[in-house]
Amino acid sequence: MVGAAMSALDDADAVLLVIDAQKGITQTVRDLIAKIKEHKNLFVALNKVDAIAKETLLPMVAELSNMAEFREIFMISALKNDGVKQMLESLSLVMPESPYLFEEKDAVDVPDMLYLAELTREKIYKYIHQELPYHINVVTEKVEQDSEGVLEIYQKIVVASPAHKKIVVGRGGAQLKKIGTAARHDIQDQWGVNARLHLFVRVEENWEDVAENYIDQGLEFK
Repeated sequence: MVGAAMSALDDADAVLLVIDAQKGITQTVRDLIAKIKEHKNLFVALNKVDAIAKETLLPMVAELSNMAEFREIFMISALKNDGVKQMLESLSLVMPESPYLFEEKDAVDVPDMLYLAELTREKIYKYIHQELPYHINVVTEKVEQDSEGVLEIYQKIVVASPAHKKIVVGRGGAQLKKIGTAARHDIQDQWGVNARLHLFVRVEENWEDVAENYIDQGLEFK
């Protein structure tokens, strides 16, 4: 995923580096800044500033300022929507005007099975916080239409450990039901169909090391 982002760097009108302020300026962040610091419109956003003491922010800002010539350093809380509006306004000032690249009626060119999986993945990101969603894979295994025209969609949510499965399922299945209901509503609204979404959570300890899980999503596996 990092490789895909880096390959788009030259064509980007602006680059926004989002840093988890709770973790601070890690070596990974330093290495990444070294690779992108020559971009003319480079911004950085320190996120989750509401979760840390204010006196720890100034050293972070000072260190960032010494590593690259950022146009602006934003301090935001995405959870509380603090500082986000100002950040978007600043980014819009460096974006060139252009016509719409796609017609309103144009559909995405993503395969249907992957698109359906992404709708469910989005809800996982919404309802499960911290780092866990990055270690979850969603696969649409089968789509059928019954005699009444209802779309029957079967998906597996792949996690790396039983502990992760418990988090996704939730107490009495409440978390999984919330994810499934929200994803089903999106499918029905966007596709204009009645649908039933069947979600199954499975533990596959080494799924992150399987090339097919990335290739199916259009990512390069190395």
